[in-house]
Amino acid sequence: MLDFVKFEVEDMDGTFTTMTPSEGQRIDFTGHGYATLHPEQYAHISDAEVLASHLFHVVLRYSIARSCTFGFGAKLVLSLRSTSLNDSVEFEVLADELQQGSRQAWRSPQTVALLSGEMYNISLIYNSTDGGDNCPILVDAVVLIPDVSVTRVYTESGRDIRDQLQSCEQAALSLAEREPDYCDQLVFSASTEIYNGTLGKYPVLLSPICSLKRMSDQVIQLHTCKHLVVYMEFALQ
Repeated sequence: MLDFVKFEVEDMDGTFTTMTPSEGQRIDFTGHGYATLHPEQYAHISDAEVLASHLFHVVLRYSIARSCTFGFGAKLVLSLRSTSLNDSVEFEVLADELQQGSRQAWRSPQTVALLSGEMYNISLIYNSTDGGDNCPILVDAVVLIPDVSVTRVYTESGRDIRDQLQSCEQAALSLAEREPDYCDQLVFSASTEIYNGTLGKYPVLLSPICSLKRMSDQVIQLHTCKHLVVYMEFALQ
């Protein structure tokens, strides 16, 4: 499985209550249960960090009862803020657009650039503007999964390998219990490149990446959604 960073929401600070399902039931969560969020409740963690400067998908794992209904404006607000760069990114997720059932996963529409050595504050708030009777949302974990599409093992490979790497990444995004057999070697190559320094460090703030453009064999141009242009240089092996 592709290496990722996982923060158990039930272990965060906040106003939520923790639900630990009884033993013997099917395991639909990681850690030891869920953080049960009702409208206007929140979860928060300070000084979270990643081990590599890279682009990450932000994934929210959750469960919602299939009988749930939500009023207009009910939403989850997920934010990541750097502690020293004074930069942040925020995602608003409408509750009625979330898939219902257990073992669900929401994925951020854009990747975010995170820096190793930088500390981040992560907050999740359940907002409701209509004051209606909204169901609770059971949140399992916030997961940061590295984007393989900017690694050399991806960009310098043929279509078949790129397709296989994408399927391995998708298995990690959904936190699937099983993944294709070919993932072991491919994921090892990508993870080694990401975490062992093959990629140069990102001189980029915490902003979603809107586009990538390969400039040469060693340089990729990143356009962030805040109109910041960054050139990422690969280290030659």
